[in-house]
Amino acid sequence: MRIASAWLVLLMILVLAAGCKRGNRDIPAGNPDGDKKDALAKAPPNPNQDGGAKPVKKGPQSLLGNIRARGQKVEQDNEMVQLTTFFNTYCVDFPNANGRNLDGFLDSIKRQAGAIHNKIKVEKFYTVNVKAKMASDDILAFETELYSEGYRCVRANNALEYVPEKQLKATLGIP
Repeated sequence: MRIASAWLVLLMILVLAAGCKRGNRDIPAGNPDGDKKDALAKAPPNPNQDGGAKPVKKGPQSLLGNIRARGQKVEQDNEMVQLTTFFNTYCVDFPNANGRNLDGFLDSIKRQAGAIHNKIKVEKFYTVNVKAKMASDDILAFETELYSEGYRCVRANNALEYVPEKQLKATLGIP
């Protein structure tokens, strides 16, 4: 019992230490007053405002961040595989690809998978290709954020992989 309590206390200390910020890192060292307005005025411009390249989702920088990211990745992979299962069920109801649409697919999964439904419709976390052929190599869904390896996608045959941006756009016919 003592060992479990000691581990619990150690875990709490690690979580608190990882969540704490030391000082205000937005303020440059040459600013003794700590005037945040000056620091923000001197901040570099956001590349997305000038029409620059898309931001690339970077990996976490700490051990705790890596642990969280791995857990989230497993959850997202599971959701993407579930999307394939729901898509196959939807394809049985609508075998003609021209008869399928995103709203119809979302209505079909709304009751069984409300969280996935919200990630597609509200949060725009996943983009779904309802015109994909059932159990094929077609890209069924992908995360809308770009990683350094490319877009994380699931194919209609349950294969999870990263696809480079150019290949994704060419496959889906996105300009």
